[in-house]
Amino acid sequence: MVNEEYCKMTGYSREEEIGTTWLRHIVPCDQERLREYNSHRFTDPENAPDKYEFSFINKKGEIVNAMMSVAPVPGMRKIIASFTDISRIKQTEIRLQKLAAEMTVKSENVNLLLSIIAHDLRNPFNAIIGLTSILLDNLPERSLIEINKFITLINTESKQAFFLLEDLLAWAKSQQDKVLFNPQPLNLPEVCRDVVCNISVYADEKQIAIDLNPEPDAHPEPIIVTADKNMIKTVIRNLISNAVKFSIPGSAIHIQTESQDHEVSVSVIDHGVGIEEKNMKKLWSISEKYTTPGTANERGNGLGLILCKEFVEKHGGRIWAESEPGNGSRFIFTLPKNGDESCPEKPSR
Repeated sequence: MVNEEYCKMTGYSREEEIGTTWLRHIVPCDQERLREYNSHRFTDPENAPDKYEFSFINKKGEIVNAMMSVAPVPGMRKIIASFTDISRIKQTEIRLQKLAAEMTVKSENVNLLLSIIAHDLRNPFNAIIGLTSILLDNLPERSLIEINKFITLINTESKQAFFLLEDLLAWAKSQQDKVLFNPQPLNLPEVCRDVVCNISVYADEKQIAIDLNPEPDAHPEPIIVTADKNMIKTVIRNLISNAVKFSIPGSAIHIQTESQDHEVSVSVIDHGVGIEEKNMKKLWSISEKYTTPGTANERGNGLGLILCKEFVEKHGGRIWAESEPGNGSRFIFTLPKNGDESCPEKPSR
């Protein structure tokens, strides 16, 4: 026999239920456990738990979370099973777990923010203060060559601090969903050329050539995407800066833009130190904060690539890396062509 409340839970009428087994509603993965539970209640009712959580499928095909309580009928090999719909409770648990996970991420983000402010942002300013103090000490006695050297170092440290501040501000805004997203038609090779012009001074310091494909003097067909110019510039700048950081002095960096059926891609290829396979996934994880010194002992904060990933995915694109220790790295990101979000999945590697 069944009561009306059970019929409401399953969606079946009493006539449809009588003469059948209630196990037909239970999801397959729970059936064996329920049989064991019922057997335990029969053979050792004092030590068996009086309630058991499981899932069943109602007449509409929906999965319902329920709590079952089994009471053996005295003197008979029968049981009275009581079912309670706990779907709302489970949904609340899932929401709380999701909220807890989000709060954990936010806490990690705050810790990373404090770490960058306390260490990575303080370092360039310490360098600037130190260099200016040395320069001001007996300034009239210093040669123009010395003064030029100090000014060049101060300029480099200032730009590094500025770029870090830009990334920090953009990342903080992205965490609060306050990033202004302004997609517009862009010529991707042209954007790459603009970025290279702005940061080539860092490559020159290490005598690293940056080759653009197509070449700057060529007049290729435009590759048009619908994207936020500031975000894409930030992505390209970070990828090229990383390539410079880990390249061997005197080597070259290659930047390639390609147009495919549904998407366009940008590749930044260096011939530097490369990355071990075990560290590849750490590149994109905020919890790992993976960073290593550059070939000229340049510092890093682990924020740039995380920002790149967020900005590329905001456009519906993909980003990944291919690398081999000692043989350089290739960082690739894609964008949907003309705002098309139907990009194929990235091939497994």
